[in-house]
Amino acid sequence: MHALAYKIKRICKLLNGIAVLVTALLAFPIFYDALARKAGAPTTWVFEMSQYALITGSFLANASALKQGNHFRVQLMFSLFPRWKRLLDDLALAATLAFGLVVLVAGGMLTHYSFVNGIRSASIFSVPLYLPQMMVPLGGLALVLQALAMLVLRQVPAEDMEFE
Repeated sequence: MHALAYKIKRICKLLNGIAVLVTALLAFPIFYDALARKAGAPTTWVFEMSQYALITGSFLANASALKQGNHFRVQLMFSLFPRWKRLLDDLALAATLAFGLVVLVAGGMLTHYSFVNGIRSASIFSVPLYLPQMMVPLGGLALVLQALAMLVLRQVPAEDMEFE
């Protein structure tokens, strides 16, 4: 089971790498659009594509955010019940796993609906909306996998920031 958890962590690390790459590349079309606007030739594609890239980067980084302790956490309980910290961490990971399943299923249903019905964006590009919407269930899957790996390996999110 531990070997599977380590493979899952590698998948999550790959998804985070893609998220970082997409987010980093986001600067180039925005810079180009700023120059084009200044030259009197604004683009019609940058706003829509940068939105999709931002969605992609945000949802794919879910696993990394959980691992680094940057997901929602209620640390007040840790200070009130320090002996139960491990149990509270496990409960929080289980709740995160359940939330990730909801995002995975609901996002999958949304994506499927858009695919089956041929829903497209209202822009000039008429992008099939299932393409950017696929990032929602993929982000949910990343969250589920990371939470599962952390539960199996008995790991807790990083604690760089303490509740004050």
